[in-house]
Amino acid sequence: MATSGRATGMVDYNVQAAVDTTHHLIVAHEVTNVGHDRHQLANMAGHVKEVLGKTDLTAIAYRGYFTGVEILACEQQGFIPLVPKAITSSNHALGLFDKRDCIYLAQSNEYLCPAGERAP
Repeated sequence: MATSGRATGMVDYNVQAAVDTTHHLIVAHEVTNVGHDRHQLANMAGHVKEVLGKTDLTAIAYRGYFTGVEILACEQQGFIPLVPKAITSSNHALGLFDKRDCIYLAQSNEYLCPAGERAP
């Protein structure tokens, strides 16, 4: 697995696991040496499809486990991918507010920010 240090490469492994949400059992697993999971959703969904022999399954993943291409590939395999929306704003890293800090007020169709200001 690649590291960002100068000549400090280290042998690491990244373990992928697909778990049945009903019985909480590992259905499929794979070990890679890629340092991120963004290209594993459709791959692991394919393993589950092969192991269980089912095509009408739902793939649930966390925010960093997919790309748009992976979602499309999942759908093409017959899976319904359920993944959270990606966070694209860098405001938190800059110490600023972003949409996650605001509360939506449905009655007035506005957002209330932590500073007490309202945005339509």
